[in-house]
Amino acid sequence: MTATHFTGVDGVVDFGGVIAISEFSVDITRGVAAHPRSGHWSDFQVPGKISVAGALKRIMIDGSLLGYVVGDTAETGGAGTLHAGLTAPGAAGESVTDMSETNSQSSLIKFTALTAAITAAGIAVIYGTDINDSTQVEIVVIPTLGINETVTGKRIFKTVTHVAAFDWVQEGGTLKVSSVAGASGIAVGNAKFFDVDGYVDNNVNDIHILMDNCFPTSGKFAFTDADTILSDELAFAMRDPDADLSITYV
Repeated sequence: MTATHFTGVDGVVDFGGVIAISEFSVDITRGVAAHPRSGHWSDFQVPGKISVAGALKRIMIDGSLLGYVVGDTAETGGAGTLHAGLTAPGAAGESVTDMSETNSQSSLIKFTALTAAITAAGIAVIYGTDINDSTQVEIVVIPTLGINETVTGKRIFKTVTHVAAFDWVQEGGTLKVSSVAGASGIAVGNAKFFDVDGYVDNNVNDIHILMDNCFPTSGKFAFTDADTILSDELAFAMRDPDADLSITYV
C-alpha cells in the first residue's frame, strides 16, 4: 500500500512524558543574510539563521500549561491548621484574630464550623501574602453552615497573618481556619524548559520531530460557551536548534 496522506488521527505528541496534547504545530524559519552591491538591482543573499517555534493546545484539566510561562516551579499546598477556631462576632459585629500559624503552605484557605452550626451568614477577610510574597486580601462569604461543614476561598495564600470576621452568628461554636492540600500555584520566575516529541505515523510512512529544551513564549486561555471544551494554548521556542532539533521521515 502506498501512503497518500496523513490526517490528524495519525499524530501523537509526547510533551514532558505525558501524552495529553490535542493539537501541536511547529514553524521552522530560515533567515537571510544579505549584502547590497553596486551595479546590481538585487542584494547578494545567503542562508541565515534557523529559528524554531511552535504551539501546543491541550484540553484544560489544570492551569499547568499557562503556569509554565510564569515560572518553572509549582508550589503545591499542604493541609494544616492556622487557627483552631475563631469566635463568632455576632450580628452586626466585628472581630480580628491573629493566626497561631502564619505559614499557609501556598494553599487555599478553608473555614470549618466546629461544635455548633452557623445560623446567620457574614464574611471573613483573610490578610496575608501570595506566592510572590506580595500583600494579598480575600473576602470570603461565610454562609450558614452545619457542624463540620466548610467553605473555601479561591485565592492561594503563602502566609496568613490574621482574619477579620464580620456579622456571622454561631452559638457556642468556633470557625476553624486551615490550609488545603492539593492547591497549586506558580511563583513568578524563570520559564520552564521542556521537550516535545511529535510524530505522524500511518503504518506506512512517518514524520518524527524531536525538540529538546523548549521554553514557553506566551500562554492563552479563553473562557467559552457550554458547547466548547476549554483548552490551554502554549506558544514556545527552542533554545538551540543546532543541538536540539531532530527531524526524521520514512
